[in-house]
Amino acid sequence: MTDYRRRRQSYRAKHVHITKKSYTEIIREVIDVHTRELAKLWQEEREEETQTSQHSHRFRYLSPS
Repeated sequence: MTDYRRRRQSYRAKHVHITKKSYTEIIREVIDVHTRELAKLWQEEREEETQTSQHSHRFRYLSPS
């Protein structure tokens, strides 16, 4: 019986930081995480585009046409 109680309390303790936050704080945090992920993705896409354009730009000057 004490193991059950101890286990139950330990599960409760893991989610304390979530239960203390308001709905608005949780949504704000979710939006912030998604915004950071999108910014990271867009930055990677921009870097790929610049690498591709630089790469194709070199080939234009090297090709014998």
